[in-house]
Amino acid sequence: MSLSTQRPSQRGTAQATPAHVEKARAAVANDPTEKKIPLLAPKRYHQGLQEIKGMSETPVKHLLLEAIDDLFEKYKRGDGRFDVGNVAELKRRLDALS
Repeated sequence: MSLSTQRPSQRGTAQATPAHVEKARAAVANDPTEKKIPLLAPKRYHQGLQEIKGMSETPVKHLLLEAIDDLFEKYKRGDGRFDVGNVAELKRRLDALS
């Protein structure tokens, strides 16, 4: 005979993990080198991302990372919308991130 704190009806059945425990596990398991990039944007950007997401199985995070990579390449070429002053230095710094 074994002692247990579980009810007889629950013995041998796997209990579902509470949502807050799963969320905590996911937070701990995430890549520690990632940092949050907060962004408040006009509604059309959110709607556009939702449209792309609806037609693709790619997570929005990956869509945004692709857009940022494209932005880096654009500024390395000196084609950015805003002036950065020293394009060669910016290119050197962005290349050092890789």
